[in-house]
Amino acid sequence: MALPTITVDDFVGWLKIVANQFKEEDLDQYIITFREQYLRQLVGAAAYADIEAQTRQKWTDLLDGVNYVDVDDKRRYYEGLVKPLIRFIYFEFVRDNFTATQVGRVKGKSENSERANDIEVANTARARFNNGVMLLASTPDFLEANEEFEEGVTASTDNLDNTYTLSIPNTKYLEAGDTVTIDGQEYQPISVTVDTSIVIDAGQTGLDFTGDLVTWKPYEDVEFCQLETAPI
Repeated sequence: MALPTITVDDFVGWLKIVANQFKEEDLDQYIITFREQYLRQLVGAAAYADIEAQTRQKWTDLLDGVNYVDVDDKRRYYEGLVKPLIRFIYFEFVRDNFTATQVGRVKGKSENSERANDIEVANTARARFNNGVMLLASTPDFLEANEEFEEGVTASTDNLDNTYTLSIPNTKYLEAGDTVTIDGQEYQPISVTVDTSIVIDAGQTGLDFTGDLVTWKPYEDVEFCQLETAPI
């Protein structure tokens, strides 16, 4: 299970929920419900199923953010999907619970305070939502930078059992069971030694893959959906 961990402790600072009748278990339920709803919408059903079932570096980087090199060879920082998810959950919780549970901001007025009115709170919730949408803007660039990897085979060893050990200098986001393409043929690596080699079953002996290109697409199952901002 690799779904991102989001807890009530993530709702602090600009995302703090002030409440007179706030119940932690209520927010927990919102986290469970809308983490799934929004993440599934953002990445598509196939990628969501993989994220839910797998623990892999590519999903950690997509969710939590990472430094990377873009297609123009410039270093960038990707914010990840968790930060937007927290803002979307905030939006749903505050919008639904402000009236019923008195969730919302408190504004000062002389020595007294009064609960911000419904319009102000709704606008506050939308502002957090829109900030999450803005954070999503870097996702397509990150996915493009990691769309496809292509490495040349520097050495090919025939293991004499229909399998071959292929030396390649980079195996980023590649794991056993993934699909790679070599000279137009698809293979699923039996094993991967990080940044060193992969082992494939070619179904026959006597082959030589030296000089061939190995390609793979880590985020092929991701169907990213950019959300629209909410009017304030």
